[in-house]
Order: sequence, then C-alpha cells, then structure tokens
Amino acid sequence: MTASKIDELKVTVWNVNGKQRNVLWNYKVNKPCQHFLIASTMQQYYPDMRNCVVPPGQYSYKTNYTDIAYKFFGNSFFYGDFAFKMNAISKQGNIMCIQIYALFTKKV
Repeated sequence: MTASKIDELKVTVWNVNGKQRNVLWNYKVNKPCQHFLIASTMQQYYPDMRNCVVPPGQYSYKTNYTDIAYKFFGNSFFYGDFAFKMNAISKQGNIMCIQIYALFTKKV
C-alpha cells in the first residue's frame, strides 16, 4: 500500500421511489481538501492526512451520515427516501466508496 492524494470527490444523489431511482444531481469537487465540510470531515477521520494525502492503512470509523447530510443540505426542503453514492478518487484509483440509504423527515 502507498499513500494516496485525494484528487476529487464525486457524490451522486438518487431519489428512491420503490425500486425506481431517479438521479437528482451529481456533485463533483476537484479540491476536496479545500471544501468547507469535506475537508473537516476527512481531517476528523484521517488525522495523519497532510496536503490531502491519506497515509496507507485500513481505517474504520462510525459516523452519523444523517447529521452530516442535514449540515450539508439543511432541513427546510430535503425530504423523502434518498440514496447517496460517494467516491473519493486519486490518480491511482478509488480511495473510498460509500453508499448510503437515508430517509429525511421534517424536524419537529
């Protein structure tokens, strides 16, 4: 294993309606370590990361993705069943791939 620089991050969001999925949008960040939310999240989970380079190794962590999504999207308009796919990509290939299925409801 070698250290890998995260060159971009891609997020695809689908609206899930039964077995049917409709792509709502694709989001691509070319400099993820300069993004307000992505940079702080990556630094939290990869504390040895410097200059967007992740040291080799296996990483395990638990997080509340619903909380992260509410911070990113807000809670005033984003309701329903959604699927998220996120890839962190380096020139060597995928560093991370996450798929999340979430149900967002209005906060009371």
